[in-house]
Amino acid sequence: MTGKPGDRTVGGTGFRALALLLVALFAGGTAVAQPDEATLRRLRALPAEPAIAELDSFPSEDALEYALALFGYALQRGDPSAAEQFVEAAAGIARSTGDVEALSGILSTRAFLTQARGDLAGAKEIMNEVVELTEEAGLTDELIRALVFLGNLQHRYGTLAQALETTQRVLSYEPEIEDPRTLAQVLNDAAMLNFKLGHLDEVPPYLERALPIFREVDDENGIGTVFRIYGNYHNALGEVEKALDYYRRARVHYVNTNNVHDYANISFNMGLVFLQAGSPAVALPHLQNAVENFTAAGSISGAGMAGTELGRALFQLRRYAEAERVMAQARRHLESSQSFLRLAQAHAMYGAILFTQGDSDTALAAYGDALRLYRRLGMSTYEQRTLETMMRIRQGTQGDIEL
Repeated sequence: MTGKPGDRTVGGTGFRALALLLVALFAGGTAVAQPDEATLRRLRALPAEPAIAELDSFPSEDALEYALALFGYALQRGDPSAAEQFVEAAAGIARSTGDVEALSGILSTRAFLTQARGDLAGAKEIMNEVVELTEEAGLTDELIRALVFLGNLQHRYGTLAQALETTQRVLSYEPEIEDPRTLAQVLNDAAMLNFKLGHLDEVPPYLERALPIFREVDDENGIGTVFRIYGNYHNALGEVEKALDYYRRARVHYVNTNNVHDYANISFNMGLVFLQAGSPAVALPHLQNAVENFTAAGSISGAGMAGTELGRALFQLRRYAEAERVMAQARRHLESSQSFLRLAQAHAMYGAILFTQGDSDTALAAYGDALRLYRRLGMSTYEQRTLETMMRIRQGTQGDIEL
């Protein structure tokens, strides 16, 4: 499956619409009049900095409405730099007036723009402030949305234990979650995080709750993701045929919605099954399809993730030059997307490929890159394993690389 991006990606007009929607969702209760059209036209004609300077002479409520209108205009004309300047100005105005509801929406939009340009760490910092602000103000709906967004950022960044803790905080507000899709998606997130953290017994209960909700609201992507996580779960238990059956069932739902991104996830997962079964040649086309479709969906981190495993398959097939080339590309993708756990794994894989080709010094440098990231993420088991591998290489006692 290839083609236009699936519903997990946001670009162009969709990107602008989602950024504006964030302001509307969080600041919907803030009553502001429509800006004067003549004044707005004059401000639009100015560069961002003088336009913002002129807003200083406006009453605070007027300044806020004009800043938000100018932000929207900057997005519509495709000027993300000016958009960030206007949203930052709007945040300053809302902060000065003590309007927490408006401020939370504006900061969330700022976080969205920040993560869209690849700065997940910066986006997390902003959303931590939004969580604190909305919790102190007793804005439960806004707090729930902020926690969902923060958990997503933490998950993508690779701080999985933090992401799970945040997701459990969301579920502690379950009676206040009005949208059933949101509840089901959070249950899916909790299942996936528990799976990734190795808490396998915790996975099925979340999926059993999510599936009937997705079916009730006829959400095919949600149903597909439940089946995909069930596939991961059964694969972890060594139940390969059950895993493949769930992956195939999930794939049908993703095809029905043209969800290229999660179709790529299925190709990736099936490739992993065959890799773990010792069949890299069978895994290869699935992983190549995953890289292709993640790229088509605009997911650089997904392409990097799948590229790492494609490199592993090529390595196992002793196609070392191809493996090295694929891994170099995967590392670039993961560096640009700040997917640090996956990047650490890619560095380690790259080190294994280089060592096998006799380049011990560069291999040690790659393992060193992995080690620093594992330490940064608090992944002590991976850190220790990497240290042991580096020690064996230095001592000349390294046998086969663990993959």
